[in-house]
Amino acid sequence: MEDTIFYVDGVPYIENDRLKVKMYSPAYTSSDKVNYYTFVSIDNGLNWQMCN
Repeated sequence: MEDTIFYVDGVPYIENDRLKVKMYSPAYTSSDKVNYYTFVSIDNGLNWQMCN
């Protein structure tokens, strides 16, 4: 997934003492499917991990 382009959907928010942001990656196929991902940070945004 290292070549994947992500777009931010909304603004980061705090949930369960963790900073989260929802992002999406457009599918590069003939369909209009969009793939959504949630990233989480436990150090106020310095480092992020995909959580789904």
